[in-house]
Amino acid sequence: MDGAPLELTDLAEMAVDPATLDQARAELARSGVDVTAGRHVQQRATADHAEIYAGIVNLMVAKRRTDLLVLSNGLLLVPGVPRLKMRTSLRRMAQRIESGDAQALATTDGNRFIPYEEIVAAERLRRFPVKYGLTLHSGEKVELRRGGESEDVADGQQVLERALQSVTRD
Repeated sequence: MDGAPLELTDLAEMAVDPATLDQARAELARSGVDVTAGRHVQQRATADHAEIYAGIVNLMVAKRRTDLLVLSNGLLLVPGVPRLKMRTSLRRMAQRIESGDAQALATTDGNRFIPYEEIVAAERLRRFPVKYGLTLHSGEKVELRRGGESEDVADGQQVLERALQSVTRD
């Protein structure tokens, strides 16, 4: 190993084909790679290194006012503010997006991160007011419903639509 980048495309194709898997393992061994040394690092996706694309304030999720951030690798649900403080919602959302620190937001108590890989199905249940139904691998159902007070930040609705379409595309 001289530190030069490895070209692994052909090897990866062999490794995913049961007929050539043994050949791929032998090739890796010749290159000095011990395939038995690999270890599982993380069970679940996190918001590490995620980018914040957009947001929607004042959605209803499980009958609670919730702000939604659309991330590069999932959705982040943040408890919304009480009705009397709603005028601060847009400013708070803009600050979250500008901070760019999705991991800190995702690990804040009360916030919920839903990685795209956990979403089995996503469908628009209603056109007005817009309502989405998400089905997670666990079988849990999550409904996202816009209300009359919901507002987009950075084209939140369009970004959410594209994200949900790409998650469920075969």
